[in-house]
Amino acid sequence: MVTVLDTLAELVRNVALLILLAVFVELLLPTGDLSRFVRLVMGLFVLAAMLTSFWQILPRLGSAAANAPLAGPAAERSGIMRQAQSLEQYQKSAALDLYRQQLARQVTALVQGLGGLEVRRVEVALAEEGEGGAYGAIRRLTVEVRPQGDEPRPAAYAATPLTAGEAGQAEALAAVEEAKKKLSFFYGLAPEQVEVRVVE
Repeated sequence: MVTVLDTLAELVRNVALLILLAVFVELLLPTGDLSRFVRLVMGLFVLAAMLTSFWQILPRLGSAAANAPLAGPAAERSGIMRQAQSLEQYQKSAALDLYRQQLARQVTALVQGLGGLEVRRVEVALAEEGEGGAYGAIRRLTVEVRPQGDEPRPAAYAATPLTAGEAGQAEALAAVEEAKKKLSFFYGLAPEQVEVRVVE
């Protein structure tokens, strides 16, 4: 059975022989006006010989290509499919992580734009593939804040819930509620999907 490579090798061999023959004949030619005419004739002869050999080899190229297997073994194809699926999963995960980071930056800017609060941490929960809801939709926002300009309180005191009765804390509670409303409205979330809590 003639393979495509064998057929191409034969074509290249024929062309190389023809070119060598043309160069040899050109060396034997006399100089003058007649040499240009003879070179033209030799060039046409080489071109005709190349086309003839190509037309002889063309049917064999077609049959060799028709007999060639369309793809590798099934195990190789399934391995390629697994790699493609794992790459797709990685890309989706990387895209979600990047989206989560961008949302966290946006939430930080929105909350700190209200004034009075310093954002300590933002946690964004997104809907992943197979979960209910649209893929990548925001499921929950958790924002940890502290009043701007506050010095950190001792650990025992920090665990105490913040109440409106403390001096200067009523403004902080109002800012927390305002931040929660703004985030709910801006992202189209229900109030229970947004949590803004004061931490130290």
